[in-house]
Amino acid sequence: MWFWITLAIIVIILFVISLLIYNSVFGKRVEKVPGLKYYDVSEFPGIKKTPYSFVSKDHKINGFIYELENNEPKGIVIVVHGAGGGHDSYMHEICYFAKLGYKVFAYDNTG
Repeated sequence: MWFWITLAIIVIILFVISLLIYNSVFGKRVEKVPGLKYYDVSEFPGIKKTPYSFVSKDHKINGFIYELENNEPKGIVIVVHGAGGGHDSYMHEICYFAKLGYKVFAYDNTG
């Protein structure tokens, strides 16, 4: 009987410790690094930027469609950013695909 009680207490303690570690690592907002330069679409001639938004689970998600001006797109590329930056931190990649003739949709996830 004492074995199971001791085991249950150990499991609960380990669960609480793992929850605290998880929250300390993932439970905070990641801010942009001061002085870090993000490029703007204006630095890439010939690329058009059109705002586009959609709703996901009651949240309005704002994004943009990037494409060559006056071009019939080959297809669409969707850019989803990682933690620590928005879609604009991938502007080189976005404009690369746009210059290849693809329509590129990029948006910022909710924080």
